[in-house]
Amino acid sequence: MKLHFIHLSDIHIRINWEEDQGVVISSFVSDIKKQVEHLDVKSVYVVFSGDLVLAGDDPKLYDIFLKAFDNALDSIGITKEQRICVPGNHDISRSWIRDNKLNHDGILLQSLTEKQFNDYVSSSSFLLAEKFENYRRFEQSFSSFGINSTTLTGMGWTLKEDVGVYCLNSAIFSSGESTSDFGNLAVDTRSIHKWITSCTSKYKVMVMHHPLSWLNHWAQKELELILKKNFCLLLSGHEHDQQVDHSNSS
Repeated sequence: MKLHFIHLSDIHIRINWEEDQGVVISSFVSDIKKQVEHLDVKSVYVVFSGDLVLAGDDPKLYDIFLKAFDNALDSIGITKEQRICVPGNHDISRSWIRDNKLNHDGILLQSLTEKQFNDYVSSSSFLLAEKFENYRRFEQSFSSFGINSTTLTGMGWTLKEDVGVYCLNSAIFSSGESTSDFGNLAVDTRSIHKWITSCTSKYKVMVMHHPLSWLNHWAQKELELILKKNFCLLLSGHEHDQQVDHSNSS
């Protein structure tokens, strides 16, 4: 069976914008209905690559997102088991960051190496996952495939037949401000390597919010090597570009 991915990113759900986002969402759902008329709906996966809401510290926005998409996708036949999600910088709680600014900034300013970062995010002292609490609750309700609910750094999944997907959280080191994030983000490469070692899928897809250029030096270099060697497709967003799908035919 062939699998079909419908990729959507940077929806930025907000309150009192129904005249704009309501029209867009309605058109999107109508378009999906037309697309799946010619496909086996069980072969369709919808990918949401981050920035689902405008402000991740407001759980009401995730309620609006659920109301807009959950039943609509169910009615088409695209159930929770056919949805893939990762968070973006807008999905973090900026109020949590403000309340924990000393600890949060202290971690980011340490310029951790790859090993130091991977050690930290796997340790019991890992605090940064707390800024994704509202997103985590939403993801558990909406999607079967997403980031790890324990550390929230990333998780790999087997979809169907020979296809696997790795959901990577590129916003772990995000401050919520693009001026601070560019070139400074880090990702959990250790967990990716562990999944690759155990995954038997011939074709692997990675989903993350930020393009590679937003990562720091070591994260960008290592992830580029991982992608080139092991993955056939990368889906990302953030830059509001209609061409953000990257394939690797090797």
